[in-house]
Amino acid sequence: MNDSTPTPASPVSDVGGAFGRRRFLAGAGAVVGAATAGSFLPEGFAEAETPAGAGNFHILDNAVRLADTRSPGAYDVDRVNDRRIRVRVGGVAGVPDEATGAVFTVTAVNWGDPNHVTVFPTGQALPLASNLNTTPWAVNANMVTVKLGSTGSIDVESLMPCDLIVDVLGYYQPVDGAVRAGRFVSLDTPRRAYDSRELTAGGPLSIIPDDSFTTIDVTAETAPTASAVVLNLTATECTRAGHFSVVPEGYDGPPPSTSSLNASAPGDTRASAVVCPITTIGGRRRIKVYSIFSAHLIVDVAGYYTGESAALSQIGLFVPLAPTRIKDTRAPGEIGRLWPGWIVEAPLPAAIAGEASAVAMNVTGVESRAAGYLTVTAARQKVPFVSNVNWTGPWAVVPNHVISAATDTHEHLRRLVTSRR
Repeated sequence: MNDSTPTPASPVSDVGGAFGRRRFLAGAGAVVGAATAGSFLPEGFAEAETPAGAGNFHILDNAVRLADTRSPGAYDVDRVNDRRIRVRVGGVAGVPDEATGAVFTVTAVNWGDPNHVTVFPTGQALPLASNLNTTPWAVNANMVTVKLGSTGSIDVESLMPCDLIVDVLGYYQPVDGAVRAGRFVSLDTPRRAYDSRELTAGGPLSIIPDDSFTTIDVTAETAPTASAVVLNLTATECTRAGHFSVVPEGYDGPPPSTSSLNASAPGDTRASAVVCPITTIGGRRRIKVYSIFSAHLIVDVAGYYTGESAALSQIGLFVPLAPTRIKDTRAPGEIGRLWPGWIVEAPLPAAIAGEASAVAMNVTGVESRAAGYLTVTAARQKVPFVSNVNWTGPWAVVPNHVISAATDTHEHLRRLVTSRR
């Protein structure tokens, strides 16, 4: 984890920074296959033609479990074979039939060998991309943004047989013009909103206790028009294996049955992207994190989705793409293993180069030499005091979902930074 103090936050609004004339936020996964219409567009662009396939985001009040192979018959899931399930999404759990994409938390309960999981639209070939990597006998989760297949379904396939759990968080619905709600607004650079390890006026904050809710203020990182916040949740110095769940501030029920982040062992440091509903109450916007066991928590905010009180615009609409790998430093001719402080830029797919203002993707750190992390940000910008992917020791393979602003280079998207703790 990065132990530096983040720079002071400046006010946030629905108007993005001046990165250029990109039309949409694109999904890459590798580009995992989701794209949104530009967060940073010139005056008057909202009246231009809507990108084909564009949609806006609708978050569910609470995550809904669609599949859990540990409970045969409890969910309407098609078991294609011992490594693949087909999950119906459109027309289920409040998701309309016409939805073009959705956001999930996918969890793998691994049985033995090192494993990875790929989520992709039903009807398409298995892509060269992964969404979740897991070690033997571990339970790992990751957020996934993916285009829905022609039947409104997704396929979830693991390299080795394992149990699979799918929770839906929200969906994208097609639009044909400007809308108020469900447009993604990316921060120029991600901002750290909370770190339980930091000093306060009264001294260090104590580690988050077992079986507790922690309230976190994200007012400085979001606008009054926001309906949902996109964040990266990291748990570090975990005291045992278990999970964490992010819920709206107004949640007053029992401990959630769905998880946002899973840790596999004492001492673990793990991160997961999360999208959570927010409302402005008394001028403040907050979320809560349920911790089943003690750990330190860090929250970094990448952006937010607009609500019905926002202005009409096409800025921030979402255009789904097929999963595509855009960078693999292990490939012949590539830079190879990143050493501490190294930076590498990843290209956007040619079809959206110079057009996308931000991208939803899956980023994986592979074969680490020691404990460390990756930071993902727009290319050729100052590296922020945040992290996106964390690992606690050598030879780890750890993924995480990332939504990041893109620099308008027409050829390159972002840079990844690795550094030891």
